[in-house]
Amino acid sequence: MKQPELYQNYTFLVYLNQSKETQLFWNKNKAILSNAFPHSKVYYADSTQTYYPIEAKTVVIIIGEDSSFHYTINQYKDLWKQVIFAFIPVTTSRLISRFSLPTQLNDHITLIKKQNHLFINILQCNHIDTKGFNRQTFVYNDVYFNRLHQTDRTIQNKPILSTFSKEEQIYQGEYCWGGAFLGDSLIANLALTHTNYFHYNQFLYIQVNKKSFCDYLKLHTILKKQKTIQNQNLLCLTSNFMSLYETRANTLIYADDILIGTFPLTLRLMKQACRLITPFAAETKKTRVYRSKSVPVSAISK
Repeated sequence: MKQPELYQNYTFLVYLNQSKETQLFWNKNKAILSNAFPHSKVYYADSTQTYYPIEAKTVVIIIGEDSSFHYTINQYKDLWKQVIFAFIPVTTSRLISRFSLPTQLNDHITLIKKQNHLFINILQCNHIDTKGFNRQTFVYNDVYFNRLHQTDRTIQNKPILSTFSKEEQIYQGEYCWGGAFLGDSLIANLALTHTNYFHYNQFLYIQVNKKSFCDYLKLHTILKKQKTIQNQNLLCLTSNFMSLYETRANTLIYADDILIGTFPLTLRLMKQACRLITPFAAETKKTRVYRSKSVPVSAISK
């Protein structure tokens, strides 16, 4: 079997101003990475999403925190099919457990040079941004909203949520919180362990409508026993397209732990949208199902 051609170009996107951890990591390991990938380009990126010129057939190595990966896939959507992304986290990262990424720098270097990669799913979210404009955001892990954390709720201002899956209305009424997930759903520091949806045809959607189901240990037990739930208390289902409309409130929506705006919200699965270097690429022929880890992951060694 003919081996795929390896890309010869490497570009670093270093989110240097994002955190002190990123600065420390880069200052300590810059020489090692430069020697490992000679003639590579380096751009110092930030959350303002300045666009840097990146050629096709390039391995784009992202260095930073999980939000760095989020900013990169949003900024460089036009290159999703033309480049391969690699991610070296500088601190504890959900991407480590979700894609079984190494925790040692030398292992990262070896993995990146092999360029084994998977096409991963992305969630396309259409919503109202924080400035009141229609916006499209691309999400690698989760979209989450929790009205119980809002400070402006009153008895007279109870939000009503209308939930549609594939254009069929499945719920209308008051709610507590909800979210769509491709990877770990970490809520109140409790991992709701479920199938890793990075290569499936659907994403997972959970919506809690009654406060009695906001006990996360109770919810964790229910979701372990039952795959699909649709009632007035709780929704748990898989879908590839959903629409959500909220009235009488402005509940905030977070994507990959980043505030993106408010409702209305549509969620569309983008199947095999972009490529990410991961050890899973060598395992796809062995099994089609992976489980997200429900324990904290260690930070990459510095």
